[in-house]
Amino acid sequence: MLLSAVRRSRRSPAAWACIFLLLWGIAAGCARPEQTEAAAGTAPLPSPEQADESTAATEEDAAPPPAEEGALAPGQPLPPGKAPWPALIARLAAQGHDPAALDALYARPEAVYDPGVMAHKMRSLYEIKYKDLLHARVQARLLALGWYAGPLDARTGDQTMAAIRAFQHHRGLRVSGWPSWKLLEVLDATTELAPPGFFVPPPPREEPVDKRPVYSKALTPDRIAEAVALYNRRRLLFRKVQEKYDVPPEVVLGILNVETRYGKTLGNHNAFAALSSMAATTTWEAVAPGFGGRAVSGEEREWVVMRMGQKADWAFDELSALLAYARACGRDPATMPCSVYGAIGLCQFMPSSALKLGADGDGDGKVDLFSLDDAVHSIARYLKANGWRNGNKYAAARRKAVWHYNHSDIYVNTVLATADMVRPKVR
Repeated sequence: MLLSAVRRSRRSPAAWACIFLLLWGIAAGCARPEQTEAAAGTAPLPSPEQADESTAATEEDAAPPPAEEGALAPGQPLPPGKAPWPALIARLAAQGHDPAALDALYARPEAVYDPGVMAHKMRSLYEIKYKDLLHARVQARLLALGWYAGPLDARTGDQTMAAIRAFQHHRGLRVSGWPSWKLLEVLDATTELAPPGFFVPPPPREEPVDKRPVYSKALTPDRIAEAVALYNRRRLLFRKVQEKYDVPPEVVLGILNVETRYGKTLGNHNAFAALSSMAATTTWEAVAPGFGGRAVSGEEREWVVMRMGQKADWAFDELSALLAYARACGRDPATMPCSVYGAIGLCQFMPSSALKLGADGDGDGKVDLFSLDDAVHSIARYLKANGWRNGNKYAAARRKAVWHYNHSDIYVNTVLATADMVRPKVR
C-alpha cells in the first residue's frame, strides 16, 4: 500500500499528505503501550535513599516527571494562612505546654516546615509494603520495551533476571539481574526499544554471603581503636556503669560506635523542626513530591494516608516529649541536633525514651544525653530494662535487648561484633 502511494505521489500532491498521516499513525502506535501502562496506574515509583543496596548503589538516577499540581516541594514553606503551626500549638497546649512559650518557639527561624521528612518515611514504608508490586512493574516495563517475553507473574525467575541483566548491560549499569526501585526509575524513563538480538550477560559470580552481615565501615581498625581509646580515657565511668547495670563496657561502646561514632556524628537535622514537620503532615498532597510524581493507585494512596496519620500521631507524642525533655535538662529544643526522625544525643534516644530511661550519670540532677556520662549510663539502663543478661545461656536475650534499641539485625550484628573486637583490648 505504501509503495503504490509513493508511485501515485508523482502525479498527486495530496498523496504525500496521506503518506505523512500513515507514517505518523505508525509512530504513534509504537508509543501506545507505554501510554496505556501509565493510564492504567502502573507507572513505577522512584526509590528512597534506602533503596535495595544490592542493585541500586551504582545505577543512574532517572529524571522524575513533574510533581502533582498543587503539591509542596520538600522544604517549601506553606502559604500564609495555611501554616500548620497554629493547630499544632493548640494540640501541644492541650497537653500542658505553655501556649506563650509555644508561640515564641514557633515564631523562631528554626521552625521550618518540611513535609519532605514525612515524605521520605512514607516512600520507605510504601516500598516495603508494595515490594511485590515492584517486581510486577519491572516485568511490565521490560515487556513493553522488548527486553522480556515471559509471563507477568511478579516473580524474579531466571527469565526475568536475564532480561534485567541485558537491559543493565545495554544502559551501562552495574549488571546484577536483580530488580530495584532505582532500576524501575531508569526503565520508566526509557523509551528506546530493545535492539534485535540483544546480548544477555551471564549471571555474575556469586560472592560468599556473610551469615551475619554487618556495617563494615563501623568495624575498621580505626573505629575499634577509637573505642579502646575512649575506654582508656574514661575507664572509671565504664566500670561504674558495669557495676550498676551489669552491662559490659564493650557493648556500650558498640552502640556508641554505630549510633554516633562515639559522639562525633550527632545528626544533621533539627529535632524540633523534624518532629514538628512530621506531626503536621497528614495529606497526600504534602508527601506527593517524595514519590516523584509517579502514579499511585487510589487504594495505595489510602494506605499511605492511613500510615501517615499513625506516624504523625507518633511524631506528635515524640515532639511533646522533646519539649518536656528540653525543659528538664535545660537545653534549647529549637537547636537540638538529631537523626532524620528525631533521635537525639550521643546514644540517639527518641525523646520519649530519654524521659523514661535516660539516666543522670554525672550526678548534676539532670539527664543530658549530649553528656558522655549520662549517655553511657542511659545506654546501659536501656539494655538492662529490655532484658540484657550475662551468661552463655542468655545470648538470645542479649541479642533481643540490642534489637529493641534498633529493630535491625544488621545493627545488632554490628554492635555485638564491635563488642567482640573490643573485649580483648579493654580487659
